[in-house]
Amino acid sequence: MQQQERRPAPAHRGLDAGAHGLNLADLEARKKALEGIALPVGSLFESAAICEDIDEMQVSPKLYPADPLARAQHRAWMEFGSAVLAELWELEASLVAQT
Repeated sequence: MQQQERRPAPAHRGLDAGAHGLNLADLEARKKALEGIALPVGSLFESAAICEDIDEMQVSPKLYPADPLARAQHRAWMEFGSAVLAELWELEASLVAQT
């Protein structure tokens, strides 16, 4: 199987945070950088949804457990991790804003 080239979404969409000096902690700067960018109808943008879509489309190997309880526990951990990361991002952004 040939390895497919993968690029981060910002570079793929012509956005290079480093080249444009985008301060990711600055909400207004992030909003301005994303103005005019539209996802095609039917696009997925959230990592858990993308993983679920991949899992449903491929026969093997599966990303999620086959057992319903184990699959539910897996989703719970993913949600927990997402919530923790969101809180850490808010903390980091508030610390940067204070400087």
